[in-house]
Amino acid sequence: MDDLIDKKKRNSRYVDTFSTFSGQDVRVIYSIYQAGKMNDPNTFTAGVVTSQGTSYTMMIEDLNAFLGFSQASFGNEDSFKAFEGSYNGLYKLYNEVFGKNEVISRELALLKILEGSGIKVFKGNSGFINWNAAVINQSNQVINVNCN
Repeated sequence: MDDLIDKKKRNSRYVDTFSTFSGQDVRVIYSIYQAGKMNDPNTFTAGVVTSQGTSYTMMIEDLNAFLGFSQASFGNEDSFKAFEGSYNGLYKLYNEVFGKNEVISRELALLKILEGSGIKVFKGNSGFINWNAAVINQSNQVINVNCN
């Protein structure tokens, strides 16, 4: 029975996953745009719910900034590897150097790597009813800003 449970865990999408969007998740948004599958970039949203109990959505706030950022970050495999390396490096900095927990470290890394990207990140509550913009304040903390 334990072998079966271990096998299910290994086959689960939630084993060793991010507590926020991954680099590949962000890249897919650009791929959707490039493929002409995004009907309206002004209303497009992408969401993720994680095994850590977090939920996020992203939307394109500034299309020109998004396209410039995406071309620089996802234009080829080398640029994407550099993007992912920076994202993971920021996570390790917050987690290992500053001792922040995994969720906070991932949030900070995501928000830092997306600065100037034209993408806005929103964090949802556990009931998916309230969504607030996630931003980094001057004290390098994630705060949730009510958008209403």
